[in-house]
Amino acid sequence: MIESAACLAPSWSPGGSEAADCLDRDGFATLAGLVPPEELPQLSNLHRTLFAPAAERGDAGGPLHRAWPSRQAPWLARTAMRRRALAMATSLLGPGTELVGEAAILKPARSTTPTHWHQDEACLPASAPYRTTLCFWIALHLLDEASGCLLFVPGSHLGPLLAHFGAGAEGAAAAPEALSSDILRAVPVPLRAGEVVMHHGRVLHGAGPNSSAQARRVLKLSFAVPGRAGMMCRNPGWILPAMPPDPPQAPLPARAAHDRWWHWRPRVRV
Repeated sequence: MIESAACLAPSWSPGGSEAADCLDRDGFATLAGLVPPEELPQLSNLHRTLFAPAAERGDAGGPLHRAWPSRQAPWLARTAMRRRALAMATSLLGPGTELVGEAAILKPARSTTPTHWHQDEACLPASAPYRTTLCFWIALHLLDEASGCLLFVPGSHLGPLLAHFGAGAEGAAAAPEALSSDILRAVPVPLRAGEVVMHHGRVLHGAGPNSSAQARRVLKLSFAVPGRAGMMCRNPGWILPAMPPDPPQAPLPARAAHDRWWHWRPRVRV
């Protein structure tokens, strides 16, 4: 049994109080049973068809994304996994919940590229008619710290939306990065094949490099309630064009925290 710092809900059942309690407290929770065992091989095979062999060998370096894989494989929209995820999201977000994002993500074997610390809310396009999102990150095989499982800062969804640096033009491949000394409180969330970690759009999270010999394969589903009153789109001013070469005094502890987090070996739990 792998250890997880996340609250593990006993099942995916919509309306489960365990999942809601975990999200309210930590901003994330893991779910078992959302992906039927018979669908896991189909999902894994689809994922392999979406990426070239060179990407699996690590030639590309960092993580790769394929948006809306169901457009290539329409059967994906009819899976029990999709129906269950929508039912769970609706029970947590309320009526009118819709799928607003879908992606297949691959981080090549022995990739040295981490996933920047960020809040999904800050990465939304300015035109998005919602702010609060719920993401389902679905493991297609065993994920641990070596393979680059997600890391979360518990309770950070209750805090402010942080300034994010390094984003290019909207829609660019480069992911923005948030600076916060709170990452020293981050906890890893390993997953077994078919398990899911769902998280609030404002929780601060990232992932380390994939030092394993296997490509890291996940599917991602994002849900929201478009047009709900009070769910205004983010202020584009939160995304700043580049990391300042000499940050002002306030961000210095955060920059030091980031340097400390990514460079220690072996990784120290904090």
